[in-house]
Amino acid sequence: MRTLAIAGVLALAGFGIYEAAFAEGAPAGRTIDYWVAAVPVVWNIAPNGHDAIMGTMVSRPDTVRGTVVYRRYSPHWRKPEPNAPRSSSDGLLIPGPLIQARVGDQLRIHFKNMDTLRREPHSMHFHGVHYEPSSDGAYVPGFSGEDAMVRPGHTYTYVLNAGDDSAGVWPYHDHSPSMMDSIEGGMYGMLSILGRHERAPDREFEVVLAPMGKFMTIDGRAFVGNTPIFRAKVGELVKMAKDAGFTPQAVPIKLLFPLLEGASLEEDEDLHTLWAALLANAASPENEERVRPAFIATLRQLSRDEAELLNWVYTRATNGMPEQDLFQPIHETEMLEAYAGLGLGGGRGNGDGARSITAAVNWLFGSCLGTLEAEQLIRTRFDIIKVGERNTFYSLTYRGFQFVTACRPPKPKS
Repeated sequence: MRTLAIAGVLALAGFGIYEAAFAEGAPAGRTIDYWVAAVPVVWNIAPNGHDAIMGTMVSRPDTVRGTVVYRRYSPHWRKPEPNAPRSSSDGLLIPGPLIQARVGDQLRIHFKNMDTLRREPHSMHFHGVHYEPSSDGAYVPGFSGEDAMVRPGHTYTYVLNAGDDSAGVWPYHDHSPSMMDSIEGGMYGMLSILGRHERAPDREFEVVLAPMGKFMTIDGRAFVGNTPIFRAKVGELVKMAKDAGFTPQAVPIKLLFPLLEGASLEEDEDLHTLWAALLANAASPENEERVRPAFIATLRQLSRDEAELLNWVYTRATNGMPEQDLFQPIHETEMLEAYAGLGLGGGRGNGDGARSITAAVNWLFGSCLGTLEAEQLIRTRFDIIKVGERNTFYSLTYRGFQFVTACRPPKPKS
């Protein structure tokens, strides 16, 4: 499934040159209205026609295309407005409008489908906020209402609530029947929600890496000289993944771009905590060395059950063990029972410790072990021989130990 490679916001801490949604001291529980439309545009992925790194020209037929994007409007769609302040963007239409709020606010997103290019239904599906099913915007055949497929010329209002768990940065995107073509064409954007008493930043920089045509783009542009330029003054702080529990710091360049390329919000929703911890460690001066660029690719390869089983192996290995005993072997049967007990592969644990292990669970467990071994996070121990037992044992590798440590939230400063 082709989805956003990453969706994130860089926020520069400072005093409030910001719109009313983030005004310091603003009362809680406001209702904020945004007017958004799906509009056709002719988009040039590389306006200067040049790949400055390779010193080659880029074919115009490959970079110029008609597409549909989200555009911000004044009330009742009277006139188009910038998707984000000039101080926070290069005035581009990809990503869509930067939607800003604070915990406790209600958002009303008034959407109009003005697609005269593809003439297809579109929608808006939001992550990280609370809403009734009628504001979900995700198309499910036989169940969805108008919210999931707003027809050309029609309008719909999505009502969203920013709860205490909504603070942070979240994507939104088209989730209509034409979702895949829409996202590949640039129909996505960001919600940025501050905590109730969180200080508002000067500017916010949206940085979205996503495939478009033959290219990987940053905010819909490809190649140096075409991609957006984010400017800041010396001493200003780049704030990323603030809710991961660390004092914001600049992410080292050797990790920044692999992280941006690796995190996929659509595909990795079950692994958000691991991504947040990895990013937090990368941005922490005390923990930076924990994170190796290769770990980003490793995390992207893992499914939820693989990550949970590895975490169990790590916890068992490090629970009260001296460092020299971290790699003690674990019998396969114990690992299988743990896998089923965690509810992975459809297995279920119960109060007396019994486990439901079906053939399907056994098969999925074997597949899980295969992936963890292929990633060199665990290894089979052929040096263990116990007469009369099925002699399959596994242990954490040192790489596995380093990887899980990098994906655990930094300890708070005392």
